[in-house]
Amino acid sequence: MLSGVQPNDVWTGDRNFCTAKFLWTIAQQKAFFVIRQHGSLGWTELSELKPLGQTDTGNLFEQCVEICYQGNRLKCRRVVLKLFVPTRDKQWEITILTNLPHSHAQQGKNSRVIS
Repeated sequence: MLSGVQPNDVWTGDRNFCTAKFLWTIAQQKAFFVIRQHGSLGWTELSELKPLGQTDTGNLFEQCVEICYQGNRLKCRRVVLKLFVPTRDKQWEITILTNLPHSHAQQGKNSRVIS
């Protein structure tokens, strides 16, 4: 699947795709990811969670984090939605990792959804 990554693609997916290798490979191809964070993925906090505002479903926060893969470091944003009502799985937060710059977040071209 990763052999199909093209520059400027935006790859989105659920947490089962959230591995350091997967994220690193996408970034190395000069592409972007918006992937739900898997609980077992290790990361290092580079900044505190900053409030971004409120949505209909919860409060939104963001921070800068670093993911390591085979000695390489990848900086990305960790976006956290703290829900007002838990999901059907009783989770109170939804967390997304992305390397998509704020300036590109609403353009939506070359997007690939994986499941």
